[in-house]
Amino acid sequence: MMTPVAVTSVFAFCFSILIFYLVLQVVRCRRKYKVGYGDGKHEALSMAISAHSNAVETIPLALILMLLLELNKVSSSLIIVLGLLLLVLRIIHVAGMMSSLGSSFGRTYGTLGSWIIIILMAVLNLIVVAF
Repeated sequence: MMTPVAVTSVFAFCFSILIFYLVLQVVRCRRKYKVGYGDGKHEALSMAISAHSNAVETIPLALILMLLLELNKVSSSLIIVLGLLLLVLRIIHVAGMMSSLGSSFGRTYGTLGSWIIIILMAVLNLIVVAF
């Protein structure tokens, strides 16, 4: 039997793995460059810090909205599609963030797509509770 929040639980696991990967990249760079605080003006460390901080700024909100959708009994299939899209977009975003400090395909479209999914989940929650 599935728990009432099984879908969100699975995505929380997936996003946790992604965030942990990003933490490891920051630690790896800190050790490599012997930098305890800040980025020490090392581009690779700056990119790793930015990718990690962006993930921890964005993913929790998405998971809260996903949880609310699930608690509001929105179709599990729809939540899975939205969650998979968001996961792919966040991975694309990480790839873009880790490849360049400037603009990149991954950074631009990963961000834009993530925002669209998050706004869509927020609007769906509003629609479900309003009607």
